Amino acid sequence: AQKYYQKNMKRKIREVLKENKIDVVHFDMLHMSRYQTLMDGMPTTLTEHNVESLRILSLLRNSKNVAFKAFMYLQYIKLKSFEKRACAGFDICAAVSEDDLKALKAMSPDANLVVIPNGVDTGYFAPDDTPSLPNSLIWVGGMNSIYNREAVDFFIEEILPLIQKEIPGVTFTVVGKSPTKKLLHIAKTNKNIEIVGYVEDVRPYICKAAVYIAPIKSGGGTKLKVLNALSLAKPVVTTSVGAEGIEVKDNKHLVIADDPGLFAKRTIELLKEPQNAAKLGENGRRLMVEKYDWGIIGEKMNRIYEKLLNSKC
Repeated sequence: AQKYYQKNMKRKIREVLKENKIDVVHFDMLHMSRYQTLMDGMPTTLTEHNVESLRILSLLRNSKNVAFKAFMYLQYIKLKSFEKRACAGFDICAAVSEDDLKALKAMSPDANLVVIPNGVDTGYFAPDDTPSLPNSLIWVGGMNSIYNREAVDFFIEEILPLIQKEIPGVTFTVVGKSPTKKLLHIAKTNKNIEIVGYVEDVRPYICKAAVYIAPIKSGGGTKLKVLNALSLAKPVVTTSVGAEGIEVKDNKHLVIADDPGLFAKRTIELLKEPQNAAKLGENGRRLMVEKYDWGIIGEKMNRIYEKLLNSKC
């Protein structure tokens, strides 16, 4: 949070508040919460896209590096204390899932908590007529995130070799900014791994893949990458962490597998059974349109704003 607390930003906020009549100020993500002190009693809401301290806790639990675990544990303790105070300081704090709400309630019992799910623009992320390439897998996510690096490393080191034993010609495309040197080196030695890097529009890449993989081991909240892929009617294989906060059913909307062997097995099944994969994608798309479109989520958020304003009258 300290990183984002800047003098020029404080100056701009004060300027905007002075020149405009504002009913409610919404803070998106914990990082921005320090600016709440500038609001002078104005109604404020915060959206916690993750329980940030628990993201760090899950990361250190999965690490085998003792020094890293010790450092991250200290960060966890400090962030948990900050997060507890911050959430309680807002009139309303929105979690993105029931699981996150329970975790925040335990951490910050004085916080006024509600659930507002993350969503997806189902009009933008809509399937088209692009044919899927047989035996093709895709990951989308920037490698500047430690959680994404962990996921891709996990897939390449522990899952992909198992898939290649069964389907030697399987291809794996990685889309996202800041690919690591390690990843680039692996791609040079394996012609079936393609590193695309940053792209303005991820949709064409996702649409032409046969299966979307999200082998996420750590983190929290709901994964927008998974919502986007489901909205594009792609069959998705992910982990319990990757499916957190989304009202999906395993084998109906997507496939959930935490063990490397099971993850590989289920991915192979979808690659070999394109009709079943297509049905899975259709179910995922329908769920996104019915429950997770931003229009639906926006209506829920507007009701929260109206309720807050009425309580201040």
